[in-house]
Amino acid sequence: MNRVDKIRSRPCPLCKICGAPGIRIYRNLHDSLFNSPGKWNISQCQNNECGVMWLDPMPWEEDMPQAYRSYYTHSENDQNKNRTLDLFTISRQKLLLFLLRLTPLYRERKDINQMYLGKIKPGR
Repeated sequence: MNRVDKIRSRPCPLCKICGAPGIRIYRNLHDSLFNSPGKWNISQCQNNECGVMWLDPMPWEEDMPQAYRSYYTHSENDQNKNRTLDLFTISRQKLLLFLLRLTPLYRERKDINQMYLGKIKPGR
């Protein structure tokens, strides 16, 4: 597999939330989780009310897929697998809810949630 030696980046000295300058709190970090190429720094906003942390320098948006190349959810067939899993999960949840509604426990929970007022006819 051809690996890219470097992800392009740009300086990002200011907080994207409040615009205050940041201070570097971590330097020359290596991505041990996804093995993204390069060394990274993390800055933190100096505004005490904000405190956001970000990568500085920030990777170019176009190069972000390179950073997550080995991420386990990124493969060609994953989208179809996720749809199938989602449909199965939704169907299973609906079936379980239907079966639960057939039990006395469901009615009792509903009565408790309505403070046993569900059977009283509305008045004026």
